[in-house]
Amino acid sequence: MKRPEGEPPPQRTLWEKITRRGRDNLPEFIQQWKQFAISEKQREREEIARQRREKEEQERREQRQWKLHEQEQAQLKQRVVRLGNEICQKLVEEMEAEGLKKFAEEVIKKTLWKNKQFTAISISQVNNPDVLVKDDGTIIRCSRSGIKISYRHKALNPSRVEESLYFGIGYFGNRTEIIPEAQGSVTYGNLQKGVKGYFVEVDSHRSYTGQRTTVFPYAYSDHREAFYLHLYESAKHLSPDQVIPQERRHIKEANKTWQAYKEGPKKPWRDGRPH
Repeated sequence: MKRPEGEPPPQRTLWEKITRRGRDNLPEFIQQWKQFAISEKQREREEIARQRREKEEQERREQRQWKLHEQEQAQLKQRVVRLGNEICQKLVEEMEAEGLKKFAEEVIKKTLWKNKQFTAISISQVNNPDVLVKDDGTIIRCSRSGIKISYRHKALNPSRVEESLYFGIGYFGNRTEIIPEAQGSVTYGNLQKGVKGYFVEVDSHRSYTGQRTTVFPYAYSDHREAFYLHLYESAKHLSPDQVIPQERRHIKEANKTWQAYKEGPKKPWRDGRPH
């Protein structure tokens, strides 16, 4: 029966393809199967090669994307470092104009911390350039620059500790660090980008809360007066003549308690005798 013009040929089954000629010819039958097996293996090899090429191409694309990401991150890091250094340099200039280092030397070291304990006082300038750049390009300023004045002394545990006072000018985003009377002068948007102001950071081993940072934002009208008053009181409280004698009494009392405990009456379970 003649197939109508334009009609596709019928699909043959595998068996029909192999046996459509020489159905009863065994050698031809075997040869066709052999050729079929060879062609199947060839297709498998081609498929494996194709998958390998696709995988290699995918790996190359991922490597290019990763290198591009690394380049972008390196550029962003350079930009962040540059911005942080620029902002910090301006803070240093403002701090020098304010005379904070001289305040540390003349008012704190030579007056408030002039002590009878013969404790060495060290003064250093500490700059912390810190800037964050969000995905939308928003710059969050966290840099600060200040003066650190500190001393070390004996303590009960650990055996030697440092008392320090760090103060200066910087940018801050934590509302809880701002003095209560000034919190109404800064908005949420200002905090998200960094509020500029004076700061005082007290780090004393006697404090159970660790470092305490107090911020005096420029937006607050009395920020300068409040800053210097707080700095003065913090320095007085941290004076070696107040801290070291208290710590010595603490050590002496602890040693006395321990000695009394060792020399006191032994408990039945501690005297070594069976009970």
